[in-house]
Amino acid sequence: MTDQWNSWTSERVKALQWNSWDSARVKALREALGLTQEGLARKIDVSLSTVQAWEAGRYVPSPLAQMRLNNLEVYG
Repeated sequence: MTDQWNSWTSERVKALQWNSWDSARVKALREALGLTQEGLARKIDVSLSTVQAWEAGRYVPSPLAQMRLNNLEVYG
């Protein structure tokens, strides 16, 4: 039972982290990929001002934008 619980808990934590896009994570991904804010915006089909707002902590990515960021993080 404990192994099942640990497995389930681990999967829940991964699921929660999957959607935790804060300003630092957005910027870290962008920098890791060697992109400008404009370059990231183009790759995930959002405006430059949107990426700027995310990185400044004024807004968080929408569920659709989070999905696109997740894909970019995993597949480049």
